[in-house]
Amino acid sequence: LCFYNDLHQLDSDTIIWSMENPKSSDSLAPMKKQDCGMVYYQNPTTGVAGLCVVGGAGIDSSSKKGWKYTNEVHFFDLNEGTWSKHGVKGNGPPPCSGFSFHAFKDQAILFGGRSEKAISNDIYFLNLEEWSWHKIAKPLGSPWPNGRESHAFGYCDQFLTVVGGLNNDDVIMEDAWILNTDSMEWKEMALPSENSSRVNATANLLQTKNKGLQLILYGGSKFVRGTDHNQQPMLSHTFIAIFDTVIDGHKKSMPSVWYDLSPMGLQVKRLNDTVNQLKAQMNSDEMEPHGGSERYRDLLMKKSPELKDVLYLLSELSAHWHDIGGKLQVSLNERNSLLQRTKLSDKGNLEQIIHLWISGQTTDVTWKKLLEMLIAFEKKKIASTVTDFLNTQETYDKYAGRSDYQPFRLQ
Repeated sequence: LCFYNDLHQLDSDTIIWSMENPKSSDSLAPMKKQDCGMVYYQNPTTGVAGLCVVGGAGIDSSSKKGWKYTNEVHFFDLNEGTWSKHGVKGNGPPPCSGFSFHAFKDQAILFGGRSEKAISNDIYFLNLEEWSWHKIAKPLGSPWPNGRESHAFGYCDQFLTVVGGLNNDDVIMEDAWILNTDSMEWKEMALPSENSSRVNATANLLQTKNKGLQLILYGGSKFVRGTDHNQQPMLSHTFIAIFDTVIDGHKKSMPSVWYDLSPMGLQVKRLNDTVNQLKAQMNSDEMEPHGGSERYRDLLMKKSPELKDVLYLLSELSAHWHDIGGKLQVSLNERNSLLQRTKLSDKGNLEQIIHLWISGQTTDVTWKKLLEMLIAFEKKKIASTVTDFLNTQETYDKYAGRSDYQPFRLQ
């Protein structure tokens, strides 16, 4: 294992990295480690500005593992270029790593993480002016997220978000939560599980123009226990959810709209007009065969596709089999199980996913569901290929079994 304790700075004007060379002795620097927390803080009284570094897991030559957890607290003075180690008072966290750590006024808030004993769902406040810890008591009967590590987290105003992560059994979490730090009340967010179930992702929380909140989630991985790091299925798409209000009448906080953007679609935008048109036509009352009395979607769109037809039509999307399974409501456990127990190609995994979808417990195994999945992925070309396939006399006879076939056209 390789750990580091060097410090690098990015000049936001020139976009050039430089390495800091601390003037203090090495003995005052943090241990070489990973998964620690860091926040910027400027003391309002003295004006001293710097970086507070907390916890993590790093090198320990005396351990059989070669590494250990820590809860040490260090401060790097940006003006002096020196490290100092702080003895912190109060009831602080045990040695841990993989937690979320955010600056909050003259404090920093820490949630979750993994220690030598277990995964945590505790909250601690670190007073950066007095260098003291304070643990928050959990109110009985109130909603509270389960313990986790390596989750995504974002902070804006008094709100803190926690998304995904790993539980005590290294199983990926599919939930997302938002904490009001004024009242210390948690509320679960209603997000699609295929977007919230990720590990080591990056999140940001922003204020929208209408005073709601915008959650931006990027990257991460679909962690699979027992799989090498370089074999983990990585994510490169951006997910955005906008909440007009966090306080609403629902049990879960409901976003007013969300976007699932491809790696190329890095601008915040709605699905393009062409895809919206396709979606509108799918649900239009005008979509019915010219010579028939029943709507087209009632004849074909509600029919269950056959495995060989779906594999033929989706062959270009084999590399996305894991996300396709999520869109088709194949459970995360079944998708991750494929990664753990097979050495199949992407094409083979796609075949297994489609088989699980068609033969599974879900009732929504239809051509319409398949097209909706393609629209969500912004795969208009593949969606058009599917509609062309459905427009053939052979397909119509096979699935609808009617003699008054008249094809429709998606403009």
